[in-house]
Amino acid sequence: MLPKTAIDAREVGLKVSVVPEACATVNRENKAQAGILETDTPEQAREKLRGAVAAVGDHPEWVESHLNPLVGLAPERELADDRREAFAAWRQFLEALAEQRPLVLVLEDLQWADDGLLDFVDHLVDWAGDVALLVVATARPELLARRPGWGGGKANAVTISLSSLTDEETAELVHALLERSVLPAEAQAMVLARAGGNPLYAEEFARLLRERGAIDDVAMPESVQGIIAARLDLLTAEAKGLVQAAAVLGKVFWLGAVAAVSGRERWNVEQELHDLERRELLRRERRGSVEGETEYAFRHLLVRDVAYGQIPRGERAGKHQAAAAWIESLGRPEDHAEMLAHHYVNALELSRAAGLEDADLSESARAALRIAGDRALALNTWAAAADLFTHAVSLWPEDDRDRPELLLSYGSALQQIGDGRAGDVLSEAREGLVELDELERAARADAALSRFWWDRGQRDRSFGFRDRALALVVERSPSPDKLFVLNQTASSFAIARRGRRRDPYRGGGARHGRAARARRASRLGSELSRYSPFADRRSPRELRPGARARACGLDQLTGGGAALQQPRLRRARQGGRAARRRAPRRGATHGPEIRG
Repeated sequence: MLPKTAIDAREVGLKVSVVPEACATVNRENKAQAGILETDTPEQAREKLRGAVAAVGDHPEWVESHLNPLVGLAPERELADDRREAFAAWRQFLEALAEQRPLVLVLEDLQWADDGLLDFVDHLVDWAGDVALLVVATARPELLARRPGWGGGKANAVTISLSSLTDEETAELVHALLERSVLPAEAQAMVLARAGGNPLYAEEFARLLRERGAIDDVAMPESVQGIIAARLDLLTAEAKGLVQAAAVLGKVFWLGAVAAVSGRERWNVEQELHDLERRELLRRERRGSVEGETEYAFRHLLVRDVAYGQIPRGERAGKHQAAAAWIESLGRPEDHAEMLAHHYVNALELSRAAGLEDADLSESARAALRIAGDRALALNTWAAAADLFTHAVSLWPEDDRDRPELLLSYGSALQQIGDGRAGDVLSEAREGLVELDELERAARADAALSRFWWDRGQRDRSFGFRDRALALVVERSPSPDKLFVLNQTASSFAIARRGRRRDPYRGGGARHGRAARARRASRLGSELSRYSPFADRRSPRELRPGARARACGLDQLTGGGAALQQPRLRRARQGGRAARRRAPRRGATHGPEIRG
C-alpha cells in the first residue's frame, strides 16, 4: 500500500484570502508525517519535527529551519525575501520521505489554491529528483483560466479532463447509491433534467430521496445548494444547530470545538455528530490532530457553505468569538494565527454591523492579524502577508509604540509583491523607529528603501538610503538587522560595481580598482558568513540558521573569500562559480557575480 496524504486546498480556513495556503498545505503534510498535534507544546513539536527531518541526507538543520514556521515554531531565519530557498527545503523533505517508501501527494480542489501553492506544486514536479513520488491534483476548469498551461509541457505529467456525466451514467450512479435497479419514471426524468451531468447533484438527490421517501416536482430543488439546504431542513433543530456550529469552524473541526461553539454538553454533541455522520453530511477522521479530541470533516465544502449561510447574522459574531476562544486554549498561538485572525475579524465586522463596538475584540483581532502576517512573511507568502497587515494597520492605534514595527513588516510585504505603496509605508516606519531610538530597525527600513528605489531605476536615491543604513549599523555588534543591511549592501556593491565609493569598513578612503572591490566583497562575505546556516558550529545557534545572503550571493562571497584576500580574482571567481553550481539545490538560481 502506498502512503497517501490527502490535502484540501481550502480546509484550513473559511476565508481563502486570509490564509497563506501554500504554506498551510505543506504544513498539514509536515505535521502528519512528524506526528505533531495541535496541542503539542513548542518543545514537543520541535522534537517531533527534528525526528522527522533526521532522514534528510543533506543539511537537515537547513531543512528544519524552513519547516519550523510551518508547524508554528518561531522562524530561525531573518531574510525571508526569496521563497525559492523555502521551496527547495520543502521539496528536499518530501524527497527524503519518498526515498524511504513510495509517496503519493493528493491535492483536492486546487482551483481554490493561491498562487503560492500553485508555484510550489510546479516547483516540486519540475525539480523532484529520481524518487518514487506521485503528485495527484484535482481541480475544476476554472484553474485553467488562471494557469492556461497548467500541467502541460512537463516530463512525466498527464492531464485528464473529465466531461459531465451522460444521462445513462447519471442514472447508473443514482441507482447504485439507492441500491435500486430502477426509479419511478417521473423521479428519474427530474434528476436527469436538473443534474446536468453533475455527479454531486446526483449524489445529494439520492440522499434526499432516501431521507424523504419521495420527491415531487414542486419540492425538487434546482441546484446542488438547494438540495443540501433541503436535507438540512429535515434535521431537528438541535442537529441543525450543531451543523451550523461546525460550519463556523471550517471544513475540518473537532468535538470539543463544536461543544464550545454550540454551548452544549460533549456527550450530547457526540451522539448528534454520530447521527449526522450516518446521514453522510459529515465524516469522522481516523486520526485526529488534537490530542483527546475526535476530528470530523464535512463530506463536501458546499455542505459547510450552505450551513454557514443559514446561521442568523446576529448569532455569527458570538459563535466566531467562541471558536477563537477554543482555538486559543490549544496553545501555540503562532501556529493557529490565521484561524484566530479569521474568527476575530469576522466577529469584529459582524459586531460593528450590528452597531456594537468592542475594544477588547478589536485588540484581539489586530494582535492575531499581526502574528498571522509575521508568520506569512517568514514563509515568503507575501501577498497573504500584505492582506493580513492591511487589516492589522487599519485597526492599529496611530500613537501605539508597536505601530512602526508593524509598518516595517507591512512595507516589506508590499515591496515583495511590487506594490508602490511600499515606499511610503517604509518611510513612515523608519521615522517612527528613529523616534523610538530603534536605530538598527531603522537601518533595516533604509536598506529596504534602497532596494525599493533601485527596482524603480533611481540609482542615486537607492545609494543614498544604502549609505544611510550602513552608517547606522557599521559600528554595532553583529545582529540579524545588521546582517540584513550587510546583505543588501553586498548585493548592491556586487551588482553596481561601484568600486570608487568610500569603503565603510576601512575607516578611510578605499583604494580604487579591482583590489579594493575584492577586499570589500571579502570583508562583507566574512561578516555575513558568521550567520550562515553552514557556518562554524561555534557561532550562536539563534543566529547561525537565521541568515543567508539573497539567492546564492553569500555562497559566492564566502566561497571566494579566502582567495579575494590575496587578492587572487581568478580563484575568487572559481569559488563563486562552484557556489553557483551548488546553489540550485538550495533554491537559488542566480546571484551577483564578483568581477575584477
